[in-house]
Amino acid sequence: MSRIDCISNRNTRIIAAYVASRLGHHDTLFEGLPFPADRYASARQFFLDEDEWTTDENLQKIFRRAEALVGERYFYFNCGVSSARLKSWGRLDYFARVFSSPDEGYRRLPFFNKHFNDTQAVEVILPPVPDRSIHKIRTVLKIIPHADHDVNRDYTGSRYTRGIISAIPTIWGLNPAEVRYAMTPYDPVILFNEEPEFAPLRLQVRLENNALTFQDPKDARRRIFGKTVLLESEMIGGRKVFLGKYAEYPQDRPADPENYARAILITDTVRMDDQIIFKAGEIFRAPYFILSVTYDRLSLLGRLSQVLSLRGNTAFSTQSMIETINRLRESLEAQNETFRALEKANAQLKEAKKYEELRRYLSPKLTQKILTSGNGLGTAPQRKLMTVLFADIRNFSAITESLEAEEIFSLLDKYLSEMTRLIHRFDGTLNKIIGDGMLVFFGDPVEMEDHAPRAVMLAIEMQQKVSQLREEWLHYGHELSIGIGINTGYATVGSIGADTHKDYTVIGNQVNVAARLESLAKPGQILVSQRTLSRVKGRVKYEKIGEIRVKGISRPVVTYNVKS
Repeated sequence: MSRIDCISNRNTRIIAAYVASRLGHHDTLFEGLPFPADRYASARQFFLDEDEWTTDENLQKIFRRAEALVGERYFYFNCGVSSARLKSWGRLDYFARVFSSPDEGYRRLPFFNKHFNDTQAVEVILPPVPDRSIHKIRTVLKIIPHADHDVNRDYTGSRYTRGIISAIPTIWGLNPAEVRYAMTPYDPVILFNEEPEFAPLRLQVRLENNALTFQDPKDARRRIFGKTVLLESEMIGGRKVFLGKYAEYPQDRPADPENYARAILITDTVRMDDQIIFKAGEIFRAPYFILSVTYDRLSLLGRLSQVLSLRGNTAFSTQSMIETINRLRESLEAQNETFRALEKANAQLKEAKKYEELRRYLSPKLTQKILTSGNGLGTAPQRKLMTVLFADIRNFSAITESLEAEEIFSLLDKYLSEMTRLIHRFDGTLNKIIGDGMLVFFGDPVEMEDHAPRAVMLAIEMQQKVSQLREEWLHYGHELSIGIGINTGYATVGSIGADTHKDYTVIGNQVNVAARLESLAKPGQILVSQRTLSRVKGRVKYEKIGEIRVKGISRPVVTYNVKS
């Protein structure tokens, strides 16, 4: 800890948000507390500014005051847990997008810890791994209090931190993690005699001849509830770490701080009323905190949902964001100025990125329309009634075997350019070009009621354009022809993929129907489903082909060939 103002006001924001969620307000939470009056009109304004930092003393006062206002036994822990649900950690919620799963969230804890306080360091001793014995994910964290920070005066803060750590899986809709302290550096003599929560019990805890005792309030007798033990280091990740393994404390053990450390083991669980005061197995006076964290696995559906619901990509990599934020902490004024510049630059980059992203799929007209409205491609998955079109060049493999790469490229480039121009004219979304195949859909991101007629009319004009291009292909000894499949139905559309590469696409059984129709279409055919035909009857000539079976669809799909 290198300065007096070692606590980020993100913590006071979280406390205020939780108090407000319980009481409907936090009016008196900051009354009478010192603040820089030359820069802020009130204490409330200062303590809710996440770019500012305050003292540990102020944080303790706010914590105690908040607990008294809410009147909740597990207030500190619950306050920490609420941070994810209430999204009360301020701008850091923006950077939480680097998380792809709870596993990633715990791996990033050291980074986020730096921007919450300057009183401790966090290390991930055991990265998240499946624990088959309990069918959960387990990770082990090491929290090292800074040498000039009195951990015994921060009992409230540790329970609050435990709540924040427990809350991480809830970002993905999972239950809170179970967080167990395998070891703590608290001195039980100081903690149980002086901490305001325990002081009224008058336990008179003492350590005498390596035995930890307290005075039982029930009969005033002194009882032993702990003893001195010798922690033994263990190898994990190629390093020696104290994880809670211990042996009986010998008087003649040589000093070896790398392999051994004295600590105090609680040997007896003590309850008072319905509260556990001491719990057998707990270890005190350890060199640091060791937390064992277990949480539920994120299902494949949950992982997919999270990927699709992530907000739009930023132009910054995770590493560059870390470096940027580290620079922000050099001074308060530099913090404010840099964040403002960051937000402005990021907004500009996002606009440019949004334009390029839209232009991948849409016509210039639709791109400009969407940007003008302030919208973009949706990231959260949505289920919509849409029409999907697949088109593919017939016998293309045979063509590639007999032509040079340059010739194929020239022919294919002109074909795709003409098809793209037609797609844009009908306001279709060109989702994918895979070799000679194309996936187009109508109904997103621009809503349209006539998505089926647009798709069918596009298919007709595509076949007409192919007839015009056929002569050029004949010069190379091959006939150009395409097959097209179209289906209308409900599908899920959204962005999918990692932060470094996302793809806006459509998925679902009804998409598979369109793909199946395209695979069955003969050269020059436009095969459509009953659902699509019902929306264009009276506008086109058609003939019934029959019924087809599609995996995932229980009933046969009635198929028609649109002639003109």
